[in-house]
Amino acid sequence: VVVSDGALAVVDLTAETPVARLIPLVEDQLDAPVAEEVVLSADGSFAFVRQREVEDLLVVDLENGVVDRLVVGADPTDMDLSVDGQRLAVVARSARQVWTFDVENPYAAAAVVDFPSDRAYGSLAFTGDGLRALLYTNASLTDSLAIWDLGDDSFDERALVKPVSSIGLSPSGATAIVFHTEANAVDADADDAFYDEWAVTLMQTDGKGENRLLLPSEPAGYTVTE
Repeated sequence: VVVSDGALAVVDLTAETPVARLIPLVEDQLDAPVAEEVVLSADGSFAFVRQREVEDLLVVDLENGVVDRLVVGADPTDMDLSVDGQRLAVVARSARQVWTFDVENPYAAAAVVDFPSDRAYGSLAFTGDGLRALLYTNASLTDSLAIWDLGDDSFDERALVKPVSSIGLSPSGATAIVFHTEANAVDADADDAFYDEWAVTLMQTDGKGENRLLLPSEPAGYTVTE
């Protein structure tokens, strides 16, 4: 599946000569909202498309070519599929909520969970063990994240040494590496050792332990081993 602003292309890779079958997403393809993200259901039945500055989600029936809309909270900025493929979570930043849909029955009522504070988190990543998700933002200099327990929908909000640039998760889901910005949070202490410095935090995703490390320069990438 390939998404553009105006249409979604479905390509059968098993065909001797693959051909794109186009499914229009909007009526006016010359003035379509920017399609920022597409997620597929595990069985390939549905595609979900998030558009910039559009306060609902497109759900595309890939077999029948039907496009519908799912209502979500204000300002959806990220979405992610749970490890088991059963839940699609959408972060509604301005509403300060996470909306979760049943992937097999996306038209059922969504489950809505409020953020643990008034911080405007805009990104979400499920852990590989399917037990938790990390809620964070790299759109503002916010020096915290929230660990979402998928079992009881509770949040554990954690203070960080610096704002977040990006987050990488281990395959097991037990640990994460948080890359920090060189820039500081608004209320940062200028005498702190991490002030105006590059840094990472290695942390357990259950929130029980972390290790903060200064870096000599901006990190360019990372990898993990089994």
